[in-house]
Amino acid sequence: MGKFQLFGTSDSDAGEVASRPPRPPLFLLSRRETLWLIAGSLFFALIYFYPVLCALEPFPPGMSGWRKALPDFRHFTLLPCWGDPDLFAALRWVPYYTLSHFHQLPFWNPYKCGGMPMLGNPESAIVTPFLLFYLPLGLTPGMLFEVYLHLALAFAGGYVLGRELGLRPLACVVLAAMFPSSSWLPLHVGAGQFNFLSAAYLPWILALLLAACRTRRWYPAALGGLVCALTLTEGNYPFVYAALLVAMLALVLSILHLSIRPLAAAALIGVFALAFGALKLIPVSEMLTLHPRFYGASWITWPGVLESLFSHNQDSYRPSSQPFTFVEFGGYLSAPFVALALIGIIGAGRNAVTWIIGTIAFLLLFRGDTGPHALITYLHLFPLGKNLGFCGRWVMPLVFCVSVLAALGAQLV
Repeated sequence: MGKFQLFGTSDSDAGEVASRPPRPPLFLLSRRETLWLIAGSLFFALIYFYPVLCALEPFPPGMSGWRKALPDFRHFTLLPCWGDPDLFAALRWVPYYTLSHFHQLPFWNPYKCGGMPMLGNPESAIVTPFLLFYLPLGLTPGMLFEVYLHLALAFAGGYVLGRELGLRPLACVVLAAMFPSSSWLPLHVGAGQFNFLSAAYLPWILALLLAACRTRRWYPAALGGLVCALTLTEGNYPFVYAALLVAMLALVLSILHLSIRPLAAAALIGVFALAFGALKLIPVSEMLTLHPRFYGASWITWPGVLESLFSHNQDSYRPSSQPFTFVEFGGYLSAPFVALALIGIIGAGRNAVTWIIGTIAFLLLFRGDTGPHALITYLHLFPLGKNLGFCGRWVMPLVFCVSVLAALGAQLV
């Protein structure tokens, strides 16, 4: 794909050890570019994080509201007391309080329903490095800092993935900015659903898959498995999105390059993801087997798809024509990015194959239970497949695939 080289230089062609070429870097970034990326990611995250600092209300203002609002630093002392924000704040308070007050590992939640497993809760986020920030900062500042850093990680990961795809810096910025700036993230964070923050790791996982193929080494795939495990230990649904994206990209690369290496790298990512994520995956699978979370049929109409993806009104509590609130379906795609994505589809050739397939597949999954042979019905056949929740949440990987196509279009332009 572009400058992406699947096979690299064989060691057997290098002659003696002294004449071998230098080991290829993990990522295709210079030191100067890395410093600019860190600064740019933190600045991007600061801009999109600003609404989180505005008034904390059950019905927050829309875009016109928070643009006129000043920061409300009561966020650093107050706790949410309604709906999902209360739920997910509690899931972070229990580990924080167990560690800071009792100095014990937070495997159990004694404060809910007479006691419930903490690790076995699919919404929990215990096995994560971000838990370390809660101890010195406190609960609410730690939650806010977690949101901010995930925004920065999503931007940086998109840029790194773009470089692995052989894109120029400006096209990489398109990919880096489009995915986390779509409305799916602020809608879910505004509703307190922090289990979707781990979708920020999707570009990193795919970048490490490509790095493993480019460098002809396996340790990037092992790192990719570790990052993939974080999508599970910090959340739940993004783990499934990551697995499908890795499988699609590896399969397409193997066919295009007639090589088994991408499939082997993808398998290694899967093995390490299951190994690192087993601490949560095993108790969660037991919990969901005993108490499945099947919501029943969930679908979205074609007019609803257009409304969710292209309507300028992306307020959390706008009237929704779908069977649940708009929070679950919004994923705004602006006209310039859509135009770039169309250019990428037309002109990027085989570089766009994976992302076209992904866009179609995730769009069909986004539609949900539209008939007896809808694509989502086949995912329900997999173990725990009926616990995937509302169909609208598939908008996240859909937006991601469109973001890559837009970056390919920007490269051509």
